[in-house]
Amino acid sequence: MKEYDAVVIGSGPAGITASMYLARSGCSVLMPVLMREQRAACSQILQTEAMENYPGFPKGIKGYELADLFDAHLAGLAVDRPAASVESVTGSAGHFSVRAGGVDYAAKTVIVC
Repeated sequence: MKEYDAVVIGSGPAGITASMYLARSGCSVLMPVLMREQRAACSQILQTEAMENYPGFPKGIKGYELADLFDAHLAGLAVDRPAASVESVTGSAGHFSVRAGGVDYAAKTVIVC
């Protein structure tokens, strides 16, 4: 069973941000991505025509453009992103077991975003 410092559940803006900061600080990170989200992070954003209130984009940005930027930002970082749904989380602080896509992973920390 592969062990990670952190498993991040959720691939929206909060999950991506958590994964980025963890990876940059040297942590091993697993962020399972739901099957329907394989093509881009934040699949909900893909259905949004325009984001008019997102920080950093005062003129707005199309949902798919923002999703592509999120995905590109993660691409250069050591974040494992298997195409899998999280099925269960068991254990306690420092000793978690996360089952995703029929595979068990060990984690010191689990972050739900």
